[in-house]
Amino acid sequence: MSGSKTRAVTLMLLSALSFSIMQVFVKMSSTEVGTFEQVFFRNLISMIIAGVTVYRAKLDLIPEIKKGGLALWGRSFFGFLGIVLFFYATGHARQADVAMLNRASPVFVTIFAGPILKEKVSKVQVCAVALCLVGAYISMQPSFDSNPLPLLCALGAAMVAGLAYTLLSYTKRFTSAPVIIFHFSLLSTVCAGLLMIPGFVLPSPKAMGMLLMVGLFAAGGQYLLTYAYQQAPASEVSIYQYSGVVFTALLSYLIFGVLCTLLNIVLYALFNKLFGYTAANSWGNVLDNILCILFAYATNRAFVFRSKTTGRAMAKEFGTFVTCRLGTMLLDTAIMLVLGNLLAAQGAALMDELMQGVLSVVAHWLGPDTAIQMAASYAGTPAGVTDGSAAIAVIGGADGPTAIFVTSRYNAQALWGLAVKVFSNVLVIVLNYVFSKLIIFKKK
Repeated sequence: MSGSKTRAVTLMLLSALSFSIMQVFVKMSSTEVGTFEQVFFRNLISMIIAGVTVYRAKLDLIPEIKKGGLALWGRSFFGFLGIVLFFYATGHARQADVAMLNRASPVFVTIFAGPILKEKVSKVQVCAVALCLVGAYISMQPSFDSNPLPLLCALGAAMVAGLAYTLLSYTKRFTSAPVIIFHFSLLSTVCAGLLMIPGFVLPSPKAMGMLLMVGLFAAGGQYLLTYAYQQAPASEVSIYQYSGVVFTALLSYLIFGVLCTLLNIVLYALFNKLFGYTAANSWGNVLDNILCILFAYATNRAFVFRSKTTGRAMAKEFGTFVTCRLGTMLLDTAIMLVLGNLLAAQGAALMDELMQGVLSVVAHWLGPDTAIQMAASYAGTPAGVTDGSAAIAVIGGADGPTAIFVTSRYNAQALWGLAVKVFSNVLVIVLNYVFSKLIIFKKK
């Protein structure tokens, strides 16, 4: 793979990730604001950033736009239309259905690349696109049981986006990337601003924050996408948009998975403070896992996998969920008992060595005084020092090796317990997603 192709693939993967994060905020904000209002803020931030870039690069805006001609106007118009259709579909249909249909855009890029760009599309590329579509279907498992209109809008968004991306690849021959982005963002902002006036709703602070996130991640995705199409042929680069399928599928799960993990860690810290280290790693760990299982089922069912089972099917689903989570809970408990309790002394010693290494680096680069302050904070309260449970020593000069010795068994042990807890939770999150995807909420 050539250097430009490698850069194009990297940029496209990052663009897919950025757009997937944007889609989450679009879905969250759709309950308060309309589609055109979302599109307005999505492009307003991109327009500001692109305008600053054009100004600082001292580009001749009008001549650059004239060079782009109808292709530039077509890229901007179809790009705007694609965003409107996509945002509407995202707010009114299941995420999996919208993501699946929207990922058909590389198919249309492959179709349009021949007549517009005069690119030769090989059989390998056609097969690769087909395999990606099949893989996307298997990964997303769309039900297509949403309302027909949003689904048609999602498919229409894929088609016009494919045309826009093709025209983008054509326009790059005559116009610089910042000008392309500015022209597209300006046209989209003006059109969306006019169309949103009849149904304008003043966003709440929460909705405004989400709209700003939409704009920021959209701007990042747009810049990365534009530069990706400048690095390699459109028919070769577009296929990597399918990475967004993976990102979209995982983001919702990760959001609630992170919340569940935070709840688990907070409960662990609370039990540690109230009942002690040993209790937190034994029965306390079991109790906080039970609470997290109930939280996880409610959020996964409602927001991640959007299960619609009722009655006996729901009871079976809940039973399977609990069984799988009890299995991962036993794994979590075993890890905490073995690594957290049985190997607590060894773990504390390891954390002491790690902290001493960190402080030695700090002392070398920032000076012994900074390292002493960090060590004092790490070692604990002055009372801990006076009773001999913590001590600090700095050995070496400014020009020679500096070693920071910290002895604080209780703090090191607590730090080790937290590290073990985080490790266990990461492992459990991965296993729980696999079980949920393949066993519990699997589409029949």
